[in-house]
Amino acid sequence: KTMEERKKALEEELKKLNENIVTKEREHNEWMKKVKGKGGEIEWLEKQFASLEVKVKRLDQLNSKAIKILTVEEVKETMRLEGVRADAVETLGTNGVDGETLVDLEESDLDGMKIEWIGRKQVQFVAERRREGRMNEELKGAEGWDVDQVEKWMTENGMKEEGAKMKAEGVDGITLVRLEVRDLIEELGVGVLKRRKEIISKIDGLRQGKKDKNGKEEEVPKGTNANPPPQQQQQEKSSNPNQFK
Repeated sequence: KTMEERKKALEEELKKLNENIVTKEREHNEWMKKVKGKGGEIEWLEKQFASLEVKVKRLDQLNSKAIKILTVEEVKETMRLEGVRADAVETLGTNGVDGETLVDLEESDLDGMKIEWIGRKQVQFVAERRREGRMNEELKGAEGWDVDQVEKWMTENGMKEEGAKMKAEGVDGITLVRLEVRDLIEELGVGVLKRRKEIISKIDGLRQGKKDKNGKEEEVPKGTNANPPPQQQQQEKSSNPNQFK
């Protein structure tokens, strides 16, 4: 090769080398950004975890106290830590709801306080669990669903439009299993009687534990009778006089 050709070839190689260096630097910078991003993400998760630990410890302290001696502020704190909507929590405080009041709290009381419907369901749920000493129990079945899971279940069960409305309102599993006919009419605008009956029928299945987490019928365990004879049913009723109170 002539000197000119060798010079041109070297220049081409140098150009490629420089391009490769630039590419590697770019890749390195992008990788470093991801590493820093992950570091920030991990730091955020650690803070969230620490915050959760503090909440759990505080809830344990509150739950260890007899319900009747809870102060108004402790009732508010319990509700807040359990995720009850802020406006509902403040309304409870304004109305002086302490532990003794919480024991006998009824839905009509919540209506009288003008607590919006989602907040009412949440307060009822926490109050029930606190009265029955079930605060440390994990949520079972549909009660543990978030709003997206509720919408998914509604859609899969042929209730897509109502599912979308529920998501917009913030209906989670706790609210879903406590839905009543009046909620469907007044809050979700379900005006057709047949449709309301279909929705309530599906929700009744969830309430009675007849559906699994996907809303499908659970199999009856072998050796059991899903529909015992009338005589046996009567015996079961007699043995539990409080069953239908």
